[in-house]
Amino acid sequence: MVDILIAQTSPNTYTFRAKRFKSISLEYNSPATAISLPEDKAEKAMIFKMEGNIEVYNITFQLVEEVADVVTGYGSPTKTVMEQLLFLLNVFPPTTFNHAYTFTIESTGFTRTGIITKLMALTDEADPVNYNFTITFQVGQVISVVSSESES
Repeated sequence: MVDILIAQTSPNTYTFRAKRFKSISLEYNSPATAISLPEDKAEKAMIFKMEGNIEVYNITFQLVEEVADVVTGYGSPTKTVMEQLLFLLNVFPPTTFNHAYTFTIESTGFTRTGIITKLMALTDEADPVNYNFTITFQVGQVISVVSSESES
C-alpha cells in the first residue's frame, strides 16, 4: 500500500496521511502561441513560447474510518470520516498569502512543493459513508506580494 503525505509547511505544520490512495494524475503544460500569416500553410506558423511550464497533480484518495489520527500537528482528532472531511475543508486549505504545501509519495520519496488550488469531495449511493477526496496541487514556489503602499 502506498501512502501519500500532503503537508502544510507554512504558516502551520500539518501533515495529512492519505492511506487509501486511489490515483494521481499529472498535467504538464508548456504554453505556446502559434501565429500564422494569411494564406500560409500550417507548417509555416511561427510558434512563440512566452510563458513558463506548469505542473499540476490531482491526488485522489478515499476517506475511511481509521484507528489512529491521519493528521499530525493538529490538536483535534482525525479518525472518523467526518473529522477528516472537516479538517480538509475547514483547516487545511490555503486562506492567506503565506500558505505553502508539499506532497510526497512516501514509498518513493517523490516530493513536490507548491499550493493547493482545489478540493473536491465525492460520495455516492453505493458507499454513502466513505468519501473520495481529490486535491489539486499546483507545483511551484509560493510567492506573495502584498503592497503596503496606498495611492494618495
